[in-house]
Amino acid sequence: STPQHIAKSLSLLSQRAKELGYFDLQLEWATWAAEFAPDDSRALAHVADALIQAGRYMEAEDALDKTAAAGDPAFALNGKARILRATGQLD
Repeated sequence: STPQHIAKSLSLLSQRAKELGYFDLQLEWATWAAEFAPDDSRALAHVADALIQAGRYMEAEDALDKTAAAGDPAFALNGKARILRATGQLD
């Protein structure tokens, strides 16, 4: 398997863990996915999503910046809006 295939599989596992409420596994598998494919916007987006879910907003901002740089600025902007809403800064 290529690193991209491994990252895709781990990203899918991360998403499934989120759906089942296993947020620690969501973050762990998303982080592994991003390690295998550090320029993959989808893998980075999963990391950002997991960090937002965990309330780790500063780290999530960094992951969102990487997501935007990797080619998904729309997800990054949406994620930043989620952080603003979660921290009571979105009016």
